[in-house]
Amino acid sequence: MNHFQLNEINLTQLPSGTIFKIGFLCNLGLWGVFGLLVGGMALAGFETVHWNGTYVTGFSGLIVGLMISAIFAVLGAVLLFLGGLIIGLIARRFNFGKLQYMTGPTTNSAEEVSNKS
Repeated sequence: MNHFQLNEINLTQLPSGTIFKIGFLCNLGLWGVFGLLVGGMALAGFETVHWNGTYVTGFSGLIVGLMISAIFAVLGAVLLFLGGLIIGLIARRFNFGKLQYMTGPTTNSAEEVSNKS
């Protein structure tokens, strides 16, 4: 028989390290694409990467573009981490931040099938 199950996760159940990891991966995806785009254009000879008052082109432009995007990814993740800590404290204080989700339909496990035979 197929059953749906309603589950719930509370914001206070997420450790702050998880919030940082999620934020870092999201920021790395966003800034990584931007860094590849800008670095690729610098590799092609466009003056898109600016470092120490001069434009950097070629392979070094690609490297500098990726380094700048990695720095922005870490800074964004740290800001999301701090925001997650603050929201976590507020959620614990006022008891909100519940997410309900439905899983299913569940399938019969091998143990249930062998018991029916």
